[in-house]
Amino acid sequence: MLRRVSLIGTVIGGGLAALAALFLWLGLTYVAAHATGSRPDRLTADVIVPLAGSSDRNAYARILWSRGVAPAVWSTLVDPRCLRRSGPGPACATGVRHTVDEAVVLRRLFEEEGVTRAIVVTSRYHVARASAIFAIVFAGTGIDIQFLATPDAGAASRSIVKEAASYLPSLGAAVLARVAPAAYDWSMERLEPSRCPHQTAGFRP
Repeated sequence: MLRRVSLIGTVIGGGLAALAALFLWLGLTYVAAHATGSRPDRLTADVIVPLAGSSDRNAYARILWSRGVAPAVWSTLVDPRCLRRSGPGPACATGVRHTVDEAVVLRRLFEEEGVTRAIVVTSRYHVARASAIFAIVFAGTGIDIQFLATPDAGAASRSIVKEAASYLPSLGAAVLARVAPAAYDWSMERLEPSRCPHQTAGFRP
């Protein structure tokens, strides 16, 4: 009798866990599909930064720059200080591998360059996860980060599914990068041992 009760409890517990996981998944896919970021009206910043992964982000950042929203556009793929010193070249590559890396690199650059307000441009489906990552990495810095979504019509379902699947692991990596940078670097090197630090073609947003 006790064994039967224990089995029923296990089944019920497993069912509730599966139901909770389903609701979490549906919630994350909804957030990824409907996040829009800030409105571009009357925004100003020290710099505009399009996240890597899509040419649309770069194009929209240039449009915002041409409207006088900010005096400069930076890329997360190259160090702007190195560009000023040496010009374009592989030595200036930041080696970022994903969005958490981008946030870590930008935090260092913003603090060293005295940036207090920045606009980050990314795809609409990517706004929710990217803004959560940046909120963790930039916590306590006092730097104001505003996210703008590219004016696209939407995202393919596979992009939204990918975002939902990446959401919690990305937040975990962001927390690790924030509280234990050395441990974060070590874990990323173990997870992607074949990654060349200057390679950008395989960037994962």
